[in-house]
Amino acid sequence: MKSRIFGYSVLLFVILIISAYAGFIHAEKNPGKARDVFEKLRNEFEPILNLPVYLLPFAIFANNAIKSFLLVLSGVIFGIIPVLFVAYNGYIIGIVIVIAGGERGIGNVLLSLLPHGIFEIPAVILSGALGMWLGSAMLEKLRGKKGDIGKRMSYSLRIFVRIVIPMLFIASFIETFISPYISSL
Repeated sequence: MKSRIFGYSVLLFVILIISAYAGFIHAEKNPGKARDVFEKLRNEFEPILNLPVYLLPFAIFANNAIKSFLLVLSGVIFGIIPVLFVAYNGYIIGIVIVIAGGERGIGNVLLSLLPHGIFEIPAVILSGALGMWLGSAMLEKLRGKKGDIGKRMSYSLRIFVRIVIPMLFIASFIETFISPYISSL
């Protein structure tokens, strides 16, 4: 059980790295299109970023927790959505590194992503891995094998509450208070 979740986590991490590289290359070759994606993303998060600083970590946490929870649940659709979600987010990270890096320097952008990313990225990957694990149970059930979705769902939700939620909570405070400070240095 744990080894399968770990295996899915490794697979999703590899997908994240490859898609981040693809986003990076795309942004370098098509800066206009990448800037459009970057501006759309910036506009999407602008309402959250305009909140008072004392509410910001809670808004970031809620956004990430809801998406991660849906990532776990969506896995029952054969694990496809977690793969697509991680790939898309990796691609966006690659674009952000190039576009924001052009404005503030790539090293500065990486330093601002790293502190909260240490917690947020593993939390999202674990959520996706749990979703993929649920998806594999659904496939087993369709093949007539014993795929106990209920037990896997229960286990996944316990892991989500015990591990993912605390990691996302820590990441949201780091993203609000520490990452901007490091970025300003």
